[in-house]
This record gives sequence, structure tokens and C-alpha cells, in this order.
Amino acid sequence: MAIRARPSSTRWWPRFAEKVHRSPEDVAEIMSTAARTPNPYPHVRLRLVLEKSEAYLPETGLAVWEVAWLGHVYGGNVSRVAEHLSIAPWLVEEALEYAKAHSSEVGSVLAIMEEGSEARLRGILPGIRLVEVDMESDGEQSR
Repeated sequence: MAIRARPSSTRWWPRFAEKVHRSPEDVAEIMSTAARTPNPYPHVRLRLVLEKSEAYLPETGLAVWEVAWLGHVYGGNVSRVAEHLSIAPWLVEEALEYAKAHSSEVGSVLAIMEEGSEARLRGILPGIRLVEVDMESDGEQSR
């Protein structure tokens, strides 16, 4: 299978290849393979963040790891995550399925976010007082 592209659409390949430390030929091969492979996650795309690939939901701008983190917070309750984010439950399901299938990629980000979060906050804001919040409460909080 050959992929034909207008010359103007291929000018970015060398720059992208340089950013991801791959040859332009490798990038072309990866794109060719991707074009032939059915996508089980049609609403998940990849973007470069700090020169690393990050899966995200274009309709929302949310990274998949953010949805997965909330999935963990809400004990896997898709409808609560969807309600929290104001997005469709099927979109949450797709993001969680992607996170599960790509656990090494997404899990490494989750580990970084969870480990050291308190220490990082205390370094930025030395006088911070952290308060635990019961996610199961009905919204009533005492002062």
C-alpha cells in the first residue's frame, strides 16, 4: 500500500522526526502502519507535550491520564467521572479502555502525579495545609 501526500503536507515530517528522535523514514513507516491499522480508540489522539507523546481526548482537551486518575478516585464509576468532567460516559469508557491497554504509558504518568504530589506542593507553597475530602459525601461539608 502506498500513501501519497501533497508535498506541502510532508514538509513537517523532518521537523517532527527530529523532535521524536526518529528518522523521517521511520515516521513515514509508522504513519503508514497507523493508516492501515483499525483504531479501537477513535476518540483518542496523540499530542506532543514537553516533547513526549501524550494521549488525549480532542473534544475535551483532557489527557487520558487525567480521566484515568479520576476513574481511580471514583473507584471506576464511569458515570461519576463523566458527571465530574461534564463529558459523555462512552468517552470516559474509551479513555479508560485506552489507559488499561496502554498501562505502562498512562500508569507512569499517574505514578508521577500521585507520588510526591504533597511534597511538590509543600515545596511550591510552604505554608499549605492539605485537607482530605470525602468524595462520597453528598456535598454537605462542615466548616
